Amino acid sequence: MISDTKFSLPEGREVILTVGSQNVFEVLKTSNTKLVKTPTLVYTDDLTLSINTSYKNLVATTNNTLLTLLSGAFPGVVPSGQFALQGLQIWENTEVLEFSLSVTLYMIDDARNDVVITALSLAQLCVPYKNTKENGKAGYGLIPPGPNIKDVLQLAGLTESNVDKNDNRNFANGGLLSIQIGKFMKIENIVITKVEPTFSSILDEDYNPVSCTLSIDFRTVEVVTTNMLQNMIGGL
Repeated sequence: MISDTKFSLPEGREVILTVGSQNVFEVLKTSNTKLVKTPTLVYTDDLTLSINTSYKNLVATTNNTLLTLLSGAFPGVVPSGQFALQGLQIWENTEVLEFSLSVTLYMIDDARNDVVITALSLAQLCVPYKNTKENGKAGYGLIPPGPNIKDVLQLAGLTESNVDKNDNRNFANGGLLSIQIGKFMKIENIVITKVEPTFSSILDEDYNPVSCTLSIDFRTVEVVTTNMLQNMIGGL
């Protein structure tokens, strides 16, 4: 056990999650009274961006068996059932941008507040919220994580109308996020799909782990475009 572990933030390795213009932890505080601090997240591993596009054949690849056999018997006379053009590729679709990031929380003053509560609060962003009341009665419905209809319409540049009139979503698990990674990259309109905390075996005097590494999976809500990549380049 240790009682006085302190941590200095490596310059340029801070990770900041925001919703709108606010730090996500400041917003989480409004619904989580146990969360009393705005933590510092430090990325501790390599960052890989998964950018995938698939193509398909321009011409169907199914060949004519009879023509192929005849072509072998009379080379140069009868055409085969396959053509060189069948190898030409055309764009089919592009996937959303996916990436994983490992960040570490360290005890600054109090391990319970700095590490344990912060790690579990962050995990709320990828799980549903239990709706405890429905029409004045106890309910068991789940409000899904991620963007709601209002978020999607705003992203598409459409009007909200009254689609969110009865939306009782608690931000503890909803909304479009942005992430700033160090001083070199900012990615907007993302959701968190996995949070995997690994708490350290080193404890403070109250038996709380003094650090925690979180493996977090992200994805954008839009497919990758040249515009997105250009915004990432110029976002900082």
